[in-house]
Amino acid sequence: MLSPSRELQVTVTSNLKYLIIPGLNQSRNIYESILTQFPQGKLLIFPCNLSNDKSFYQVPIKDYIGVVEDELRKNSYERIYCHSLGSLIFFIHLCERVEALNNTKVFFISPALVSSNLRKAISFLPDSFKIPSLNRPSWRCHPYCLVRHYREILELQSIYQIDDINRFDFVEIVYDPRDELLNVDKFELLSNRREYYSKNFPRHLCLDFIERDLFGL
Repeated sequence: MLSPSRELQVTVTSNLKYLIIPGLNQSRNIYESILTQFPQGKLLIFPCNLSNDKSFYQVPIKDYIGVVEDELRKNSYERIYCHSLGSLIFFIHLCERVEALNNTKVFFISPALVSSNLRKAISFLPDSFKIPSLNRPSWRCHPYCLVRHYREILELQSIYQIDDINRFDFVEIVYDPRDELLNVDKFELLSNRREYYSKNFPRHLCLDFIERDLFGL
């Protein structure tokens, strides 16, 4: 139960129209609590966020950029929260469209923008090799990803330099410095960044930041 003062804050801020752009192989279940508390929000769905195996294993990740473009062509939002792979997809969308989002604040949460150790880890593995997901079954759509998925992510990461984000003053990078999946040292190149010590585990999720921002704290 929230304190009276916080209940008032929720009443005011929960009217924000917001979009969540999820990460690789993430289930809607991860975000269900946020979407229930703040009904003005929407979760964008990529092929990797569907239980359909054919969509996940056959649609190239670069095609997800078009999913973002279609959504923003139809709708506008006051807040956009991009998590992990969602941040990378949205970043490339911004760079290619050089789009100014009027009155929109964008957060890249635990952004999968650099993966210095990933290339070495998969360099000798075939594209079809299955890498098990360590997330809870209820948090994932599929029990594993393919090496091909990670190679596609590495290819997308190489398109632009991470400090190109500094061109977009409406984008803020939010990350837990203890993140177990990212090379957070690279974020020092970014001018608009925030360290956020998340209560979530895995710390890569860092989803309590979205709730705090919507609560107006």
